[in-house]
Amino acid sequence: MDARERGYAVVVGGSGDLGRAIALRLGTDGRRITLLARDEERLRAAVEGLRAAGVDASHQVADATDRASVLAAFETAAKDAPALDLVVHAAGLMATDFAMRAAPERWAKMLDANLVSVANVAAAVVPHLRRAGRGTFVAIGSTAGHGGHPGLASYAASKAALRSYLATLQAEVLRHGVRVTLVSPDAVRSAAHQRSGRDPKTLIPESEVAAAVAFAAGLAEGVRIAEIVLESPPPAAKE
Repeated sequence: MDARERGYAVVVGGSGDLGRAIALRLGTDGRRITLLARDEERLRAAVEGLRAAGVDASHQVADATDRASVLAAFETAAKDAPALDLVVHAAGLMATDFAMRAAPERWAKMLDANLVSVANVAAAVVPHLRRAGRGTFVAIGSTAGHGGHPGLASYAASKAALRSYLATLQAEVLRHGVRVTLVSPDAVRSAAHQRSGRDPKTLIPESEVAAAVAFAAGLAEGVRIAEIVLESPPPAAKE
């Protein structure tokens, strides 16, 4: 079975914990995987782990916040473009700040990581999907993008902007057979959240986010889902 038959996915942010979990799920489902991120050492380690699990994996070094870097990375992989049917943007940044205190530099950095980088990847890859007349573009959002969250001013705003951007992108490319899906989890069981002292039982396992991505990508052609929201389990009730 060749790459075209199995499917070919690019996971942006694939060197991170969530990106690796998504790549592992998609790879064990039979897809060929390319990881894209900035840190080549971490990328190589992630690819080695995937290959050890039986996944056909490779990597490309690129900075998703730099459009020229992203365009060059996808150009390098152009020979695989006919088989490319799934792109997952799992890179991003989270930090705490307050609405009236966040510095301009923080706003710029958060928007670059959580919004501009997605637009850069879309600009690089969606033309390939349009020419093929099929494919799915998935980005990882957050339930923080659905409303006000004290202490997460720039993060929540960047994720809300991402929802709006993806809705616009979908409206522009749907007639070309390209699907756009936002997967918005509550707090994920990442190293950062676990260090916060939050009860791990109220955190969403990375494997469940990966399962949501796989579900969106596995829908029959012509069927799409705009957003998948994953809510955290509630704290245990006190007697």
